[in-house]
Amino acid sequence: MMKLIVYASESNLRRRLLSAMDGLADQCHMELFVDVPALNRRLCGPVKGEVWLLLVTQNLSELHCFAAMGDLIQNIRSILVLPDQERQTVFTGHALYPRFISYLDSDFSDVCSVLGTVIHNLTHIDCI
Repeated sequence: MMKLIVYASESNLRRRLLSAMDGLADQCHMELFVDVPALNRRLCGPVKGEVWLLLVTQNLSELHCFAAMGDLIQNIRSILVLPDQERQTVFTGHALYPRFISYLDSDFSDVCSVLGTVIHNLTHIDCI
C-alpha cells in the first residue's frame, strides 16, 4: 500500500484537503504533519516502499523552509500546493522537483485526481 505523507499547517486548509481526499484516504496509508520540524524529523527517518509527499504551503516562508530541506524532499515523489502564482513562488516550488503543482485557490480536485491515478497505477502494478 502506498504511503502518503501530508503536510498542511493551517487547519481550514487541512480540513478542505482531507474532505476532498475522502474517497482516497482508505486506499493509502496517510501520515499527517502540521509543523515543519515534525515533518523534517519524519523525512530524516527511514522512508521505505512507495512513498509520496503532499505539501500544502500557505505562504512563501513555509515554501522556503521546504526548500532548505533540500534532498529530503527532492528525493521523494511529491505534489506541491503553492500559495500563489507569483514568479518567485513558482520558481522556488519548481526547485523541489515536484511531480505535480497546484495552488491554494483550487478546490483540490486536481490534486485528488493525480493521487487517484497514482494509487490506481500502483495497485495495477502490484497485481501483475
